[in-house]
Amino acid sequence: MRNIKVKLVAGIMVLLAVTGLALASIRRGPASGYKRTPSLLLVFDGLRASAGNELAFYLYSLAVEAYEWDDAVWERVEPVGMLFADRSRNR
Repeated sequence: MRNIKVKLVAGIMVLLAVTGLALASIRRGPASGYKRTPSLLLVFDGLRASAGNELAFYLYSLAVEAYEWDDAVWERVEPVGMLFADRSRNR
């Protein structure tokens, strides 16, 4: 019984350590040299707005692709996403 408790405590400590390292490695906030307007011209060279057009608004989003396992393959269920008006996730 004592051996099981020791393994459980050791496992929890390893899990907490790994979680702490993962959270510490997440970069928060904009990187230095952050530009507000993304440049997509390298990828989408033909994508340009006509002369006279200007930016109307920004939208921020969180999105994932949902998949299901059916014992043989992963099947796409649906995309799931939310749009926000600002970085603080206000709708």
